[in-house]
Amino acid sequence: MSNLTCTIDLVNSVLTVSGSGALEQNEIDSIIIEKDIKTVVINDGITCIDEFAFRHCSSVTSIVLPDSVTSFGDYAFWGCTNLTNITIPNSVTSIGHSTFLECTSLLNISIPNSVTSMGDYVFSKCISLKSIKLSDNLTSINTGTFEGCITLTDIVIPNNVTTIEHKAFAGCVNLASIILPDDLTTIGEWAFIGCNSLTGITIPNSVTTICKGTFSACASLTSIKLSENLIEICSLTFSNCSSLIDITIPKSVTTIESGAFMDCTSLISIKLPENVDRICILSFAECTNLASITIPSSVTDISFNAFKNCGALKDVYYSGTKEQWEFIDIEGNDYLKKATIHYNQGNGGSEFAPARDHVGMEPEKC
Repeated sequence: MSNLTCTIDLVNSVLTVSGSGALEQNEIDSIIIEKDIKTVVINDGITCIDEFAFRHCSSVTSIVLPDSVTSFGDYAFWGCTNLTNITIPNSVTSIGHSTFLECTSLLNISIPNSVTSMGDYVFSKCISLKSIKLSDNLTSINTGTFEGCITLTDIVIPNNVTTIEHKAFAGCVNLASIILPDDLTTIGEWAFIGCNSLTGITIPNSVTTICKGTFSACASLTSIKLSENLIEICSLTFSNCSSLIDITIPKSVTTIESGAFMDCTSLISIKLPENVDRICILSFAECTNLASITIPSSVTDISFNAFKNCGALKDVYYSGTKEQWEFIDIEGNDYLKKATIHYNQGNGGSEFAPARDHVGMEPEKC
């Protein structure tokens, strides 16, 4: 921008910027750093805060923006480590990739309803961010948007959001409450990994797949209500959810992938729905308190180490016959072999305590 005018108040450490068009990279950051500017006031006429415009301006604590600004570029405020306050005007419609990345002193922020899109990692590593109001017109929470926001305690996802992407809330260790919108369709891989304070969550019925590692290492998660239309629980989805005691898997589920419930050390019992046809490798490995499981007759394959170190497993409730059970290869699942098998469950079934060492073909790994 060629017509930029800067006025510096050294007494109050204020920089006032006037002009028109985009505020571009390298136009004011050197002044801010050299003069140790605390407050930046941008006058009407500036339409865009371009990429890297305030990169690593660590002295700045407050930025005042005019209503003429319509967009923030990628990394626009990256590394403004002392920025505590910024008001986004209602004129802004888009926020770029990593715009507020590592703004480690930012306490709260409101995204106006004029904003319809945000890039990836917008607030990643904003470790002091306690609260945020999102635009009602967002349709996606993008990759890593709040990754590492360790002070964030709760958030309301707007009703128009249909997608929560990869690692959107990863490592939000104090996030205790989140309400997902009814029309949400996609929750990406590792979306809530390491949300250690999350105790419960409801997955809306519009979701059909829970992706890899979505709730992995949510150590305080005790209950979860799954979508009634869920089809697939991907690998490691609930791994290391050490407080999860029980979970109801909907009848619609056909696939539970490898390690889905691995290291759920508080899980006591679980019932698999009738459409599941295999129990994949490490699905329930290290579930050291798992005492009982209900397995449908639709299961034809139990993979090696599916129940590794499940020393408390005593009862298996199987909806099929003894003959059907003996056809299943359970090699590598010693505790499953030692459990009491209750056959024909739901049909006035019988009980059998096997000392089985069934050997067949090496099971196909999931």
